[in-house]
Amino acid sequence: MDSCTCLNAWNILQNDPNSLLVDVRTKFEWESVGIPSVDQNQLLLNSIRLYPEMNLNERFANFLFEVTKNKSYIFFLCKYGVRSLEATNMHNAQASEGYNLIDGFEGEAGWRKSGLPICSMTFEVL
Repeated sequence: MDSCTCLNAWNILQNDPNSLLVDVRTKFEWESVGIPSVDQNQLLLNSIRLYPEMNLNERFANFLFEVTKNKSYIFFLCKYGVRSLEATNMHNAQASEGYNLIDGFEGEAGWRKSGLPICSMTFEVL
């Protein structure tokens, strides 16, 4: 299984503290529509593509592999499931099996429309 629904991932995240949700959307998306509200130790914000050009984030993979080494389940989330599939494939080519959340944050059966908790995210400009 390389993919699952947001509801399935939510259930696992609630029952397995060693699982991780990797939100691969952009900083702009996190700020404008929010992020999943999960335990902060279970959430990694790591953009696979950089806004606005949407070029590949060259630091994405190295940072990802360092953080996910000993996790039991790793779920990848983007807006509709496309970038998260790219991230899942990149991860699975180098490490243990990760899972694409097929409907993303805003898809028909996605995080938001499934009624899963979200919270606002703001970033300080340094």
